[in-house]
Amino acid sequence: MRKVIQWTGIALGVVVGLLIVAMAALYISAVARMERVYEVEPEAIAIPSDAEALRRGEYLANVLCTGCHGEGLQGAVLFEDPGIGRIVAANLTAGEGGVGGSYTDADWVLAIRHGIGPDGKPLFVMPSGDFNYLSDDDLAAIIAYVKSIPGADNDPGENRVTAMARLLVAAGVFKNPFAAEVIDHSGPRPVPVVPGVTGEYGEYLILAFGCQGCHGVDLGGGQHPAPDGPPAPNITRGGRLTGWTEDDFLTAASTRKSEWMPWESLSKMTTDDLRAIWMYLQSVPAKE
Repeated sequence: MRKVIQWTGIALGVVVGLLIVAMAALYISAVARMERVYEVEPEAIAIPSDAEALRRGEYLANVLCTGCHGEGLQGAVLFEDPGIGRIVAANLTAGEGGVGGSYTDADWVLAIRHGIGPDGKPLFVMPSGDFNYLSDDDLAAIIAYVKSIPGADNDPGENRVTAMARLLVAAGVFKNPFAAEVIDHSGPRPVPVVPGVTGEYGEYLILAFGCQGCHGVDLGGGQHPAPDGPPAPNITRGGRLTGWTEDDFLTAASTRKSEWMPWESLSKMTTDDLRAIWMYLQSVPAKE
């Protein structure tokens, strides 16, 4: 019996030791990913100042940016949990606590299109994989608008990521937390699409809005980026939208509320842009 107990203790010790080694490896992997410095030369994009470009930038920022950074882009706390940490969306203005006063045009391009901060490190949960699809003109319009807005004094603080969160990142619990890891930073730019009520422009909007991030690359359903988020439904003609009309979609976009689906951001789109999205959704092969 004594030998059995002895060997059981040894076995348990080995198991515990292996678990400690595995957790240490995961932790080191997460730290390496978070601290990696990317050598990316941002594209030189001319930033306009005309009224039309500023209106376009305001529209796009309201649709794409305020959901996280808040109305007025003054920054917000996205998530806070004692065990996981604190995730914030930066104050984008030039006010106290904001980054707008220190960011150069190149910094804006690097952050929005590439998901990389001025220090070369990846930005956490910044949807640059989606924004990478934005045309030069639309990206420039957003930057022009953000630079033009009044400064808001608000310091949302820094991200605080606990050891547990780092382990979860390394284990793949969070879906693509660092867009910089998956973006082809030197890849060719997509061909610009002329805005209009067309399926082609609808696809552009869906890519930039990030629908595929939840609903899957074929829009046939997918995993929500949040660990506790529900599965994102199939939004092809063979799924959740079966039987919907264009009017049904337009009504849903302007009236629905959900913790997990960004209907509020969709509601800020123009009717023509929503119709373009609907037109594209009707062209996507149905998934059962």
